[in-house]
Amino acid sequence: MFQHKGFTCLLVLILSSSYTISLTFPFISTSTTTADITLTEHARITIESNADFAEQAASEGWPGDGSLLHPYKIQGYRISSDSTCIRISDTTVHFQITSCQVSISDASSGVGVYLHNVTNGDVLYTNFTGGLTGIYLYQSEDCILTSNRVEKCSHNGVRVERSNHCSVRNSTIKDCDTGILVDSSPHSRLLYNQIQNATETGIYIEFSFYCEAIENSITLGGGDAFEIHFSTHSELIENVACLNTGVGILVSGGGYDFENNTAYGNPGGGMALEDCGYSSLIGNRLHSNGRNGLSLNSSENNTIRENWLYANIQFGLALDEASDFNQIYGNLLGWNLHNNSRDDGTNNEWCHGVDTGNSWSDYLGGAVYRIPGTGNATDRYPTHLIDNAPPEITPHQDIEYIFGTKDNVLVYTPVEQFPHRFSVYKNGTTFQLGHPWDMRPVRINVDHLPPGSHEFEVMIYDAQGNRAYDQVMVLVQPGNERTAPWNTIVVRMAISAFLVGLALLLVEFGRKWSKGKENRALMTPNSSD
Repeated sequence: MFQHKGFTCLLVLILSSSYTISLTFPFISTSTTTADITLTEHARITIESNADFAEQAASEGWPGDGSLLHPYKIQGYRISSDSTCIRISDTTVHFQITSCQVSISDASSGVGVYLHNVTNGDVLYTNFTGGLTGIYLYQSEDCILTSNRVEKCSHNGVRVERSNHCSVRNSTIKDCDTGILVDSSPHSRLLYNQIQNATETGIYIEFSFYCEAIENSITLGGGDAFEIHFSTHSELIENVACLNTGVGILVSGGGYDFENNTAYGNPGGGMALEDCGYSSLIGNRLHSNGRNGLSLNSSENNTIRENWLYANIQFGLALDEASDFNQIYGNLLGWNLHNNSRDDGTNNEWCHGVDTGNSWSDYLGGAVYRIPGTGNATDRYPTHLIDNAPPEITPHQDIEYIFGTKDNVLVYTPVEQFPHRFSVYKNGTTFQLGHPWDMRPVRINVDHLPPGSHEFEVMIYDAQGNRAYDQVMVLVQPGNERTAPWNTIVVRMAISAFLVGLALLLVEFGRKWSKGKENRALMTPNSSD
């Protein structure tokens, strides 16, 4: 009887080699996971009362009992529909919708999660795609939406309407008409959210008293970044609005606090107050915008102090003829292209007390600084704003990498009071332009360069025109076995498939050869006959 030991060993060797190659692949899962939970397909969910919630929790095996310490948990589901996926109404039990993936195929209808007259409902670590709105809270209270991702909603990423004490936190919202809309919902809190590519508005708040928007970032929008209207006693603190088509922050109403916000690179202007009064603007950085850094239209009795208003295309600060009785002091106004300021209103005070005015880059001395405009305003205590120091940067070491490798980046972390722009040149030609720039690290990706030596020149400018300069050599070595084509995933998979197929052919050949040998042995005459 023929023994298969040799072929068995060869098969083990080949399969072992194939398995070893597969270990070098990046992990590819056939099932989508959210927060490390494998998702299970599930139909739409509708819950209409506390009793209904308890009954469905028992039937579905959802953990929790609806208490504060042990909320019901709807988790780990993939729900796809052409209409609303999860609808919960008229409940007071504590619950969480967590680690799910929700998608709606029809952009003209449906909501990912709709909570109506709900208290104590949380939605977290869940992905939403499509439909009218990702998450909609209506007439609800004490609900928390945190660490969610919402994309491609035709209306709102998140909508909070006629609700109270609800919050949206740590969420990413992309490619929606409006990122977050808060309507008639007092005590709402919007914290640490990232909103990109909003078609209309990043965050829109109206008729919602005592709201807070803190450390949100809105970029690359097609309209205004922030809009807040008739929402007295609300606060915007340390938010960022950059590279949006409209205004960075647009405001109407009154009684607001705006502190330490940044708006730059917005063609419509940094911040605009329309029919706004009795508000406080402190420590905001409004620079490098397409129109004015700060505009006041029909706005009065506002306090504007210690703001940075520079390098805007028109004015740093402009007040129209209907803007009166505003107090403006302690601000830094410099290097705005048309003029640092204009005041067409009346009774606006450009100083405070007996010694505090504003700092002006174009102040040339004299007892007062005359503000251009029909208001005949003056700053009685002006000072000269001057910046002769270039940005501070640490020279970058020359770098060397092998052609085909990734994540080769030059990183600069400049220090500058009035950051403005940067330019990067490779071998004397423009490689990257950063205008505007606002103190964030300058990252220059140098992947995909051909083998050889490349000279990079990095120039970082402040608003006055001071420049920091650095020169870096990037040496790209030709590829070796680490970057050879056979090491790619597709080729490795092809090799693995070929080796497995070869092993199976050899086994089949061995089986047939063994059977043929046995047949030949039967046909050979016995020597004893």
